Amino acid sequence: MNTFYEFVIKEIRNDISTLLIDEKAPIRILFSGLPKLMLNSVFTYLCDGEKQLQITRDGLTKYIPILLVDSCIDIDPVNLNSGRCTNNHLVTVRNTEEGSYFALHAIDDATHLSSETAAERRGISTQHHKSIIEWLEEPFVSNILNSIISNFHINEQESVRGGY
Repeated sequence: MNTFYEFVIKEIRNDISTLLIDEKAPIRILFSGLPKLMLNSVFTYLCDGEKQLQITRDGLTKYIPILLVDSCIDIDPVNLNSGRCTNNHLVTVRNTEEGSYFALHAIDDATHLSSETAAERRGISTQHHKSIIEWLEEPFVSNILNSIISNFHINEQESVRGGY
């Protein structure tokens, strides 16, 4: 896994864990903002062959499915397992007793209104920014840029100390 994906996975895990306040309270996240190919990689890295993602915080543990919304598939995951799914599946999972999921969704793909209103939008909140400044102010984009700048400064300092 390259550094960018490590950063994204860490950001996602940290973000999800902040929502864990009760093991029974549902967590529903609709994450958008990366191109489809990158979302596919994030999905693969997050799932890592597991049926659900384990979230922990302050002694609490919760397992939720990781879902990659893909309008090209015909068969949704079974039960509350992770996998590629349709928008309809998000509604199905929401209506279960557990009701939790982390869904990766391409920002330019259509969602169902019920998915939009029943989940917290994370990543990039909208695809229609009025300016580059508005896009740069998205917390997800800002965190990526701050990480790049921070890593650049660390590498620069190491180069100076190392005599490069």
